[in-house]
Amino acid sequence: MLRLDLRNLINVDGRLTYRFVKEGQEWDISIDFHRDFAVNQSALGKKQLFSKALGLSKKSDLRILDATAGLLGDSFLMSCWGAQVIALEREKVLYLLGQDALERGLQNPKISSFVKNIRLFHKDSRLFLRNFQGPSFDVIYLDPMFPPKKKRSLPPKSAQFLQAHLDGDEEEARELFAMAIQKALRVVVKRPLGIPPLIERPHHQFRGKSIRYDMYLP
Repeated sequence: MLRLDLRNLINVDGRLTYRFVKEGQEWDISIDFHRDFAVNQSALGKKQLFSKALGLSKKSDLRILDATAGLLGDSFLMSCWGAQVIALEREKVLYLLGQDALERGLQNPKISSFVKNIRLFHKDSRLFLRNFQGPSFDVIYLDPMFPPKKKRSLPPKSAQFLQAHLDGDEEEARELFAMAIQKALRVVVKRPLGIPPLIERPHHQFRGKSIRYDMYLP
């Protein structure tokens, strides 16, 4: 596993970028909400699997805690559906990439109304939930890392980047879940098909072609 190194952060065309070498090839990783919005515009229908799992197909202005923010892809989708999102990321490199993307997004009139719905914090989600005294979140969303599956086609570049640098720890994810279920009206865990649920007996499963969302109620 590669280590995230702050010294690999550079500015490329006004965008904070993480540059690293994998298998002899140079990679640049940054976050671009404007590009993501253009790509995902057709996926924002109310009947999409993601919005159903979170409950956004019935009520848009939910308070959601994204406890595993990563590159903010799911946080941004939530905000596009109208959710108020608190996103937590403990890795400093990922937090800085996300903060840079949010600042740029606020200056873009096409997406600023969505970006302003996201508040990003550099925090460990377990510590945050342990000390959280506010009202329960409508949803807490977990997307823990898991071992990459062996298949012919490679996952998207962003997913390969996260898999190369972040170590999935199931026990840590279960500990986070145990805290989340006490602070939310609904907990949703993203899992690949073929991998058992993080916690047994979810109340409902929303299945796609390659992933599913396991929903739990307190």
